[in-house]
Amino acid sequence: MNREIIFLYNIEREKEKQIRMLCRAFETEVKKIKPEQAKESIGSLMGLEVNVEKTEDIIPDEEMMLICGFSGMKLEAFLEGYKLKEIDPIKLKAVVTEHNILWSISYLYKELKNETEWEEKA
Repeated sequence: MNREIIFLYNIEREKEKQIRMLCRAFETEVKKIKPEQAKESIGSLMGLEVNVEKTEDIIPDEEMMLICGFSGMKLEAFLEGYKLKEIDPIKLKAVVTEHNILWSISYLYKELKNETEWEEKA
């Protein structure tokens, strides 16, 4: 998982443009995820030959950002740059891990929504 990639799903055009400019400064690849890819595994979107272990029968309708392959320091710098550029926040975001790499985008969406709702209630 050393390739640094930012995956964007359902991001409005102007925000996507801002994120792409930020990623260029970090020499990071940007990949757009289409709704028809929602049942594919995160790993397969990265170009790995892996199967989906967990999926949901939904097509997410909210924006999401997945961050792949960043070191801790680079992740902090990227998120700080995101704030400094005053890019509108993306509520649903995740770092790709050894656990979620086999999840579909739709399953990750469900998990992120559950986490967000739980945090809002706390």
